[in-house]
Amino acid sequence: MNKRHIFSLLAIVLLMSSCFNFKERIFLKKDGSGTYTFTIDMSALKPMMEAFENMADSTQTDDEKKEGPKDMTKKFDDDMQKDKELLESVDGITNVEAISDEETFNFGLKFDFADVKALNNALNAMNKKENENYQEKEFFKYSKKSFERVSLFLDKSELKQEMSEESDEEMTDQDFEQMSQMFGDMTYTTEYVFEQPVKNISNQNAMMSPDGKKVTIETKILKEEEGESGPTKFSF
Repeated sequence: MNKRHIFSLLAIVLLMSSCFNFKERIFLKKDGSGTYTFTIDMSALKPMMEAFENMADSTQTDDEKKEGPKDMTKKFDDDMQKDKELLESVDGITNVEAISDEETFNFGLKFDFADVKALNNALNAMNKKENENYQEKEFFKYSKKSFERVSLFLDKSELKQEMSEESDEEMTDQDFEQMSQMFGDMTYTTEYVFEQPVKNISNQNAMMSPDGKKVTIETKILKEEEGESGPTKFSF
């Protein structure tokens, strides 16, 4: 899932003022392999879209109707299929699945990775596909004693740059701050599931399951809150 999918979704929010749930799930085995899932729950948009269609002017042409919010979900579906094909060519990535449920408005990707290096390569490949100037980064590190989230998928400074490119205009700090306020309640939830219990977590906002094998961290998409910045390290 590359960030341009997020930008398209933010455009829908401008029109519909709805709430969305972005969810990332990483299941990591002791040998460093695992499963990565990224989904966007757009179910809150469905009743608004139905109302939008019912209120559409009957004189609109088919092309004009296709330009409405519902066409965005079709674009998301197409993007997922393209990313699926891309991921299938990445070494160490298998069982790629495009999640596209237009009934529940859930979209995303799921795949198995042989090791953390393959996971990093997959995430970089999706971002690089849309931006030839994209600089590859290390998202995760893993050793037998620890797992570390080095880079966040949604980096605030990168979002500002990408949004400026999308709008063909330079986005000022004031513009970005206004957008941050507008999307302040939108959350990005990451769920980490391990085969072994976690002993220590560097992120103070993390919520751990009773058995210590699942950790959930919820962040605001465009707002930085205390304890959210910097890498998150899990020690076993």
